[in-house]
Amino acid sequence: MRRRNDGDRVRALLVREPTGPGVLETDGLAFSPARVDVVIDVHAVGVTFPDLLLTQGRYPVKTDPPLAPGLEAAGE
Repeated sequence: MRRRNDGDRVRALLVREPTGPGVLETDGLAFSPARVDVVIDVHAVGVTFPDLLLTQGRYPVKTDPPLAPGLEAAGE
């Protein structure tokens, strides 16, 4: 198992303004896992209805941008 160091950055698809999926952009995101987190190397993600709501700021749980939608993922 490969372990990342604190302070690493990972590639992510980000929403900076919640105006819909057309504003998604790829950028680096700070990565600092807690001891209880499970870390995977993602190979594929699914786009779900809640993900689309997140990109529009309409998901019931509010998060401040930037945010990285992706509730379904597969990898190692």
